[in-house]
Amino acid sequence: MEPFNRGRQAILGVLSLAGVALVLISASRYGVGVSPDSVMYISAARSLLAGKGFAVFDGSPYVAWPPLFPALLAALGWLGVDPTVGAGWLNALTFGALIFASGHLFGRCLRSQALAVLGAASVACSMPLLDASKMAWTEPLFALWVVLFVIYLPEFLKQPRPFPFLGLCLLAAFACLQRYIGVTV
Repeated sequence: MEPFNRGRQAILGVLSLAGVALVLISASRYGVGVSPDSVMYISAARSLLAGKGFAVFDGSPYVAWPPLFPALLAALGWLGVDPTVGAGWLNALTFGALIFASGHLFGRCLRSQALAVLGAASVACSMPLLDASKMAWTEPLFALWVVLFVIYLPEFLKQPRPFPFLGLCLLAAFACLQRYIGVTV
């Protein structure tokens, strides 16, 4: 299993950028999709921006969902980006990163680098991932945390050192703070 060469990295980069563009274009007419959970994430982000802490639109505490996604949306809000718009951009960029990271993972697990690129292309064409990425949902970023964890876990197991262990701990923590099921990581 050879590491990716520059040409294959470039192909993954193009696939990733195409994925970002695909999400942005598909959400360009009506904006990012919202669901009842999305309303909670966005209202918690707006509450953070207003200095009211983690609360939802009716003022009740934001406790039924993990805090990372609204915190990231609030961080984008501090930069001047509305949380609803920020959710669309965050998930578009996450979709691109997920394509790239998946290609890297496939490259490690497959002998054929062509198959690894094809696997990344299949992630880019995945309708369920694309549909989730068009929504103000936590799933795309959670999937990215898990893929990154799976990529770096073998590195740590080969040579256990403190810095890679800290990185794995951070990825696991981000997964837990993104979706409660992340505790399984």
